Amino acid sequence: MRVLIVAQTFGRIINGPAKLLNILYATMQQNKEIDLHILTSSSLDKPMPNVHTISAKSWITNIKLPLGKIKHSLHYHLCVKNFLKTHENLKFDVIIYSDAANGFWSSLLGLNHHKIALMINDDTYLDASIESAVKTHKGRGNLLHRFLERSATKRPEMIVVCSHYLRKKTIKYYGLNESKVRVQRCGMIFSHDRITLSPKNILMEIDPQVTIKPTRKNFSSPINVLFVKSDQERGGLNELFHALTAIHGYKFCLTIIGPVKNSQTYFNWPYSEKN
Repeated sequence: MRVLIVAQTFGRIINGPAKLLNILYATMQQNKEIDLHILTSSSLDKPMPNVHTISAKSWITNIKLPLGKIKHSLHYHLCVKNFLKTHENLKFDVIIYSDAANGFWSSLLGLNHHKIALMINDDTYLDASIESAVKTHKGRGNLLHRFLERSATKRPEMIVVCSHYLRKKTIKYYGLNESKVRVQRCGMIFSHDRITLSPKNILMEIDPQVTIKPTRKNFSSPINVLFVKSDQERGGLNELFHALTAIHGYKFCLTIIGPVKNSQTYFNWPYSEKN
């Protein structure tokens, strides 16, 4: 299987979708079943195998402007078309845009019958409204981005989001079929001697098979866990409670940092009374 991921950011970025791409890239280098290629406008410190760069033209640098967003998506579409033309021998099975809005034109016009998948990484634009567009210039840009993002999601066979919370919200707000929206969490990086990954899980709604050797030897005292989030429901505090209480034989001290008004339903929850 040969996959092309079109990413605005890649390389030294260590958060969000760029972090996920770095994990996938490092993992797929050792995988013979999936040939992963990255097409990005990020500048690289040095050449990397299967990482191809495109220029970020001056006329699309200000993507915060409404017109800039449309040009930005068109620029990526034309760059991908040119890349596919000059690399006809690669014959990609699927092309994935790490930002759904960047895939607007490719989704609308198609890419020579290639399968297209899109990633939605947060709900910033799902919440855009006409009211906010009337009040601020940023609101108008967000509303247009929402239009591009929503329009782009109609034709592709698969939409990838980073959480179950975002999956439910995307399906509801964009009116998508549940079967086409998959969850792929951004994950985290461990040293190679502490983790075993199953690369076949790429782009599937299955958690990687992970084995971690604990670095802490004495577990007689509680394990301190710090949770920081302004919106506890969105951040998965409920899931964290369930996860900690499902681990038997250990005690945990959970500290929550965030607005009290968003935490009341959790402070009185039975799971919070357990160690």
